[in-house]
Amino acid sequence: MRKTEGSVVTHRSVLIAGAGIAGPALAHWLGRHGTQATLVERAPALREGGQTVDLRGAGRDVARRMGLERTLQDHATHEEGVRFVDAANRTEAAFASGAFGGQGPIAELEILRADLSRILYEATHPHAEYLFGTRSLSCPTRGRRSTSPSATARTAPSTLSSPPTEPAPAPAT
Repeated sequence: MRKTEGSVVTHRSVLIAGAGIAGPALAHWLGRHGTQATLVERAPALREGGQTVDLRGAGRDVARRMGLERTLQDHATHEEGVRFVDAANRTEAAFASGAFGGQGPIAELEILRADLSRILYEATHPHAEYLFGTRSLSCPTRGRRSTSPSATARTAPSTLSSPPTEPAPAPAT
């Protein structure tokens, strides 16, 4: 909480640099605890591409606690396993996705990074502000507290409520 002119401001807000995986996940948890998050992302839109993300152990527990496990399962790659073949395409070894108690080379729940990013964005954008094509210039502090995020970020021409489909203009340097 911030004190202003004898009164107490009860609204908490935070600036998060990055709208990939960790930024929206943090915004989710902060939002659950009453903190408004503003995410600044240098890219003009959600980033596409990337490798698969294995969700197992603690990662799967977190997805479940976030209420996203079913959605993630619906968008999983549905890998059945991995097969090693020789030059004649004969199977030399194979492992099913559930091999080794789910701790093998293929996880039972794998999702493309871009799909995970989009799902996290969709789950958080109703209560978090996203600024694409934006970068944090600085974050001055006084003691252990940061100043207002609005004073520390250069914004794109508009605040976006959904990922843009066309690149935003590059920020002036």
